[in-house]
Amino acid sequence: MKTVSNIPVNTSENEHPDLLIEVSDLGVSFLWFNKSPFLVKGVNVHLFDVNDQINEALTKILSSIKSSILNTGHVHLLYNYKESVIIPEAYNLENDNKDIIELMYGSKTTFSTRTEKTLLPNLYNTYRFADDLNNLLSRHYTVTTQSHSNSLLIKNESDEISLYCIVFYDAIKIILHQGGKLLNIQQYTYSKPDDVLYHLLNTCRQYDIIPADTTLKLSGMIIRDSLLYNHLHNHFQHVRFMEIEKEISGNDEISNLPLHFFTHLTDLARCV
Repeated sequence: MKTVSNIPVNTSENEHPDLLIEVSDLGVSFLWFNKSPFLVKGVNVHLFDVNDQINEALTKILSSIKSSILNTGHVHLLYNYKESVIIPEAYNLENDNKDIIELMYGSKTTFSTRTEKTLLPNLYNTYRFADDLNNLLSRHYTVTTQSHSNSLLIKNESDEISLYCIVFYDAIKIILHQGGKLLNIQQYTYSKPDDVLYHLLNTCRQYDIIPADTTLKLSGMIIRDSLLYNHLHNHFQHVRFMEIEKEISGNDEISNLPLHFFTHLTDLARCV
């Protein structure tokens, strides 16, 4: 297990910040925040190694957090597994949704399937999550809300074309809207910058979008002076970082980092 960031919660004894937990088979993120007015209090990001026993690694993280941070308000659990399918309302047949997931991703016996509304009223998200991981998290926290990240990232977009890429350490998530309608949301693993570029260009090709004429919005673990950024900028002439506002950071350590590192987490926290 690798700790990417460990910015302790900046809070007083009388505060009980909410906790957002986003977990996948690649890692887990924790974001502490006050809901109203919205203010980020702390953030931890951990990656699972290939040889990690995920439940054991997560148990150590949870035990460490609970021993050092006693005052927690509502807990919001979000899954970020790739195994997620967006379904139009007309095709949302509850008894068939498990079959759709298995058709797309194969069968798994220790996973549960769930369907929920997205932020758009005519779209549903069917996804699955590991039962043992869900039970582990539920033993450590009383979960207030449970969802999939994709359900909260889908929203109305005013741009004619909106191409958004969230960069994780071993994966990316691409979200494409055109004319205000969702065209695609998909997660891909990668090992080198060429992989990221391929998936973005392939997404554009599938929907007849010209990369040079399209603004690529970025957030996550990418910096301007990196090989990945240069690769992308060679093909997308308009690249913009999706930054959080400085005013919502209640922690100096977060404010001193590039303001796009945790944008997707703050976007999710605003929606729960």
